[in-house]
Order: sequence, then C-alpha cells, then structure tokens
Amino acid sequence: MTSLHDSGFSPRTVALLIVAGALTFAGAIYFIVFGDTGIKSGANSFSESAIGHKAFVELLRRQGFAVIVSQNDSAEKARDGALLVLAEPSLRQIDKQDGLPAAERTLLVLPKWRGFPDPQKPRWLLHAGLLPPDSVQSVLRNLLPEATLVRPNETPRWSEVPFDSIRNLRPGGSDNTPLWNRIRSRAAPEIENVQLINSSSLTPILASPEGILIGGMRVNGRSVFVISDPDLLSNHGLDEGENANHLVDAMTLFQSGSAPLIIDETIHGFRSNPNLWRKMFELPYIVATMLTAAAIVTLLWASTGRFGAPQTETEDHRVADIGLIETAVDLLYQSGQGVQIARRYPAVILRQITNRLHTPRHLSEDAKRDWIDRVGDTRGVTTHYRDLQRDIESATPKGRTQTEAVLRALKRLHTWKQEMLDGSGRHTSR
Repeated sequence: MTSLHDSGFSPRTVALLIVAGALTFAGAIYFIVFGDTGIKSGANSFSESAIGHKAFVELLRRQGFAVIVSQNDSAEKARDGALLVLAEPSLRQIDKQDGLPAAERTLLVLPKWRGFPDPQKPRWLLHAGLLPPDSVQSVLRNLLPEATLVRPNETPRWSEVPFDSIRNLRPGGSDNTPLWNRIRSRAAPEIENVQLINSSSLTPILASPEGILIGGMRVNGRSVFVISDPDLLSNHGLDEGENANHLVDAMTLFQSGSAPLIIDETIHGFRSNPNLWRKMFELPYIVATMLTAAAIVTLLWASTGRFGAPQTETEDHRVADIGLIETAVDLLYQSGQGVQIARRYPAVILRQITNRLHTPRHLSEDAKRDWIDRVGDTRGVTTHYRDLQRDIESATPKGRTQTEAVLRALKRLHTWKQEMLDGSGRHTSR
C-alpha cells in the first residue's frame, strides 16, 4: 500500500493544499457575488444608482419591448428598423470613437449629472452635481451643431404640439392618432432643474416655450430623436408623476413596429468582444480560469514524482533484496511448493508467448509448441521450448545443488522468452 509520503505529498503539504483550495473557493464565491465588475454607479443600463438606467431597461422589457443591451458593434445591430439608444454618452468615449454611432433610427439622451460614488457602497452615490453646460453642449454638438442647451430657472409651461407636426416621424407617415391622444392626455412631466434644448431642426414632441424636452427629425432618410433631460428615464426620476408613461409613449413613437431597441453601452466604456480567450480573464470568468489553472498545477505537482530517471539503488538495498528472494525460495522448496511452482512456470511462459506472437487459436497445445519452436528457428533462437520444458519437468530437486540446477533451468527458460520477444542476442540476462 502506498503511503502518504510515497505519493509525493507530506502531511504538511496536504494540509496547505486543503487550506489553499478552501481559500480559493471562498475567494471565488466572494468575487462572483460581491466582486466589482466595473459597473459601479454611473449613468448606464447596469447601474442601480439614482442616475442609473437599470429601471428604464426593466420598464421597457415589462412593457413588451425587445431590448438588447449591447457592448459591441451596436450600430451594426441596429438594422431593419431597430432603434439605437445612446443614453447619456460620455464625452471621453465619444472622442475615442470619433463621434457618436449612427443608425437608421437613433435616440440621443443628453447627459446631465455627474455622480460621486459612495466609498462604502460603490454602486450607490454619495452625491451628484449638475454637469457644466459646456460639457452637455459638446455632446449635443455631435448631433445638432446649431442647437443650444437651456436650463430655465422656472418650471416650464408645457404646450400642445400640433398633431400633423409629428406625422412624418413615424415610418411611412403612419397614423399617430391613438398614440398622440395618449401623449396629450398625460399630466406634465415632473423634473427638477429641467434641461431643455432649442433647435430649429427638431420637431417638438413634448416642449415648452423655453425649449424642447422630446423632439425628432428626419435627415437623409434617417430618423433622429432627442430627449434633452435624462431624469425622464433615470432610476430616481422614472417613478415621478407620469414620467414613466411619457417615456413609454415616446419609445412607442420612436420604435418601428416590433423592431428591437439597441441600448449602446460602448459610449460608457463597456466593451465585451466575443472572444473566448479574453473572456477567460474577465470577471467573473477569471475565477473559473484561476481554479482550473490551480487544479492543473496541483496535478502536475502530484505527477512529478513519477517522472525522470529512477533513483539509484544502494548496495545495501540490493543485498537486502537478494537475501529476501533467496530466503523466500528456500522456504518454498522446504515446504515442497517450489517443485509445483517450477513445473507450472513453462505453461505460464507458453501462454505469454502465444498471446504476444498471435499464435493461431485453433492449434492444440502440442501444435502450439511446434509452431513456437519454428518461429524461434526463423528468429535465430537456438534453444527450443520443448527441451527447456522437459529439463524443468524432469528435475527432482534434492538438496541445494539440485535446487540450483532447477533454478538455472528456469533462468534459461526466461532468457529464451526474452530472445523470442526481443530477438536473439538483444537481451542479456541479469
């Protein structure tokens, strides 16, 4: 039986491996459940903070909209009438991408707030402040160069927009009557420090004399929509008054049939390329990668004791082994079992040879012996199996001299076996 020491691991090593495995497993659970995935508290579809958009995505899905949160090739996905949603893009990411992504139908939601995460709870905000108007204007300029940002000091007086003015915003000028009646019947949106835009290019959908909250336009066959204030869809503003209903009405107007809404998150720095090797080193998948690597290292470590040159046998071990073998042989012969074992040995060797050389199965035992000897002749083996078998079976060991004669006969049989399998003269007995 193999001892713990012989297996290559000492008790201390085994204990360390168990502790390391337990700590790794606990760390994996921690990172999966509590790990920082980089989402934090910004204005994005994953964020649960006050300025996040997670509630917006969930609302649309519950209302039956097909929503895809995209982290790669968003403009390519926004085909066949799909609406590309650019909600509060980061100016830094816009510069990195050399402008905003464009699609057949695009919705731009302007940024408004800058959040400061809570150090104790990074997914929440400690406080938030309004972005400088110039920063928001820079984002707006990418889509409407002539538009201007307005932040009125007083609550706007929302005005009715003529029905015919938004007819062309629907694909093919489709009927807007039921939808427009719902929009007109809604109570005014409730937004604190409302942010509006003035633009002669936009058709107002929800507006006041001070500026436009929701607007749209058709440019070169493309539909472009703008929501000037993100509080209409942010987590903290969505449940205020009828903001959610205004948002659902607007998304229904923007949508083309049942085409999906592609919410782009590359504008917030979230990129997830469909690359398996890269995924392996991203949270939370890196945890599984680390566990797999640790298992492979442990397996290789456990196997290292089985490789390399065999350990040199010391003279003391060799003498002890020879003495043990001689003692076992003496005990067998003194008990009378040695003769029976020696006489059965030729039959064992014959079975091994016939199996290795694929002797025809239909041959009898005598025929197999003749077949083996003929093969031996072709291989240059001068000794015949029948002669060796006869020498062993006729021997009657009496005394140590005769016992040694039997052992020599057995050794000749073993040498003959090696020559039959390895070739004459290739094997030297020891």
